[in-house]
Amino acid sequence: MFAEFKRRSQHVLPAITTSFALLLSTTALSHAAGLPYGAAKEEFIAALADMDPVELVMQVTGSPGDENSLASEQYVAAVTEWSGGKIQGKVVYGNAILAGNTAPAVADGRITFGGVIAQYDPSNFPISAGLVDLSFVSNSSPIAGALQTWGTLMEASGTEEAIEEQRDYGVEPLFIQGGTTASGLFCSEPRNDVAKLAGVQTRAGGLIHGREVDALGASAVSLPYSEMFEGLQRGIIGCALTSITTAKVAGIIPLAPYHALAPANTGFGLTTTNMAFDIVFWEEIPLEARQLLWDLSKAYIRQTILASWKQTQVGLQDIADAGGEVLELSPDAAERLVAENDKVLEEMRSFQYFGDANAVVEGFLTASSKWEAIVAELGYTELDPGWASFGAWYEPGKVDIDPFVDRLFEEILLPNRPE
Repeated sequence: MFAEFKRRSQHVLPAITTSFALLLSTTALSHAAGLPYGAAKEEFIAALADMDPVELVMQVTGSPGDENSLASEQYVAAVTEWSGGKIQGKVVYGNAILAGNTAPAVADGRITFGGVIAQYDPSNFPISAGLVDLSFVSNSSPIAGALQTWGTLMEASGTEEAIEEQRDYGVEPLFIQGGTTASGLFCSEPRNDVAKLAGVQTRAGGLIHGREVDALGASAVSLPYSEMFEGLQRGIIGCALTSITTAKVAGIIPLAPYHALAPANTGFGLTTTNMAFDIVFWEEIPLEARQLLWDLSKAYIRQTILASWKQTQVGLQDIADAGGEVLELSPDAAERLVAENDKVLEEMRSFQYFGDANAVVEGFLTASSKWEAIVAELGYTELDPGWASFGAWYEPGKVDIDPFVDRLFEEILLPNRPE
């Protein structure tokens, strides 16, 4: 039997109940100091020996053993092992709980640790969605650009107001924006310049994508990723703006095998997700359990990055198999994209939902420069083969991701470790 958590009303963050306060005073405070980062598995097992068993539910799009399932499978297995079985991990496959933005399912406890797609729900997440609108500040190359994006978005998006917004909704964020592969256009025929994109109905997954699509002369259509396949199949849209990993998961590459990317020194806004815990679960487990979940997230992020590269390689092969090709935006299209992104940057300096909007924008620009330098310092920029060569070049184990993940965790997540 698992411990039952008393649920609060969704989107409301009330005061701690009397019973929970008593629990804190009698049980949780006995371990108030918690465990240090780097504590051994045996120390966590001993610290959690008296904990009531709980269940940690995650959801994935794919099937058991799929590349995009591995991070969740490995995470729940590690949590189960390191907690001595006190936190029983469970993975639900095929989006069986809720497709698309799973924030409602995390907030009501159906999913314990899952994704929040803020740009799909800006009415509940205006701050978090606004941060997504700044996600284009990193480079778009497959190795260095992807890693720069992880560092930039995790660091710059972790504002206190965004964290509180998500807590008010009913979720406890691990990070507000994670990294992802570059977004680009997937089209049913070659379209990479302004003339060919003129008037083409093009899927956009959020405000920034809509503005970028319109700036290129196409016509933005708002669709979640789960509806892209049907939109292309029925001819409702001729292109979709998304990442190759999302295109692979959504199954749209055979329908839209022409992938147009921005030049490496710029990029489209990204299709980002942040990971968060059910806040009731989070608040009612012991401190050491929260620390364990936090510490093991390092391995979750590591596998997520590796899976994205493998999916990118497979996606590029799918493009070739479908008779498509990877294109670069023409100079006229790239110029329009850069101009629109610059315009968005200036407008976001007065965004009404940011407490200090100018500081937020500067934070993104500073973080982007910082993580571009870190990625170069660690050797990933020199290693990056570019999009044209990535499919043939990449193989599992080719990139030692550990130095980057160590730096990412130490600079961003470790300072915010529960205590």
